[in-house]
Amino acid sequence: DMKGGLAAMMIALRTFKRHFQPSTDVYFLASTREETGECPASKELVKSLPVRYCIVGEPTNLQLEITNKGLYFFRLVSTGKSAHLSVPQRGVNAIDNLVYAIDALRDTYFKQRTEGQSLFILCNIKGGTEGIPDYAEALYNRRTVKGDSFANDRRNIERALEKLKASVPNLALRVEHHAGYEKE
Repeated sequence: DMKGGLAAMMIALRTFKRHFQPSTDVYFLASTREETGECPASKELVKSLPVRYCIVGEPTNLQLEITNKGLYFFRLVSTGKSAHLSVPQRGVNAIDNLVYAIDALRDTYFKQRTEGQSLFILCNIKGGTEGIPDYAEALYNRRTVKGDSFANDRRNIERALEKLKASVPNLALRVEHHAGYEKE
């Protein structure tokens, strides 16, 4: 989604280097799959560089924005028991249970925030078979602002799910915490 932005940044960097003599090194780093946290080489490279400032080429309506967000992913996994559609009472529908969990998290914790505030975004849902599904998952993307705490998020997510498990029979859920970074 950033082909135009990357081209513009490369041209801007080339123009900058032609017309200015920076007093320090200037680096250009591009990565793939940053939205899913799958860029470990980029993370290691950035750790090794003496970087004081960074320009991120995301759309801002040509307004300079100063932010300090973190990024974190977690997967909510629901397991059930598969069964033939002719005897659904023999199964436990993992998708139904995932929907309960998604609703509980949205209603109690993931209210959509406005610009400049933390965000929880449901990005992807997978699951289903030709019968009663025994597996379903939802991938969440957490965008944070300064002062947020992933540890606090984890506790709140676990509390909301424990409360839901007490009220829904046969609810089997787990949270898989994935890659991310957090800025102080």
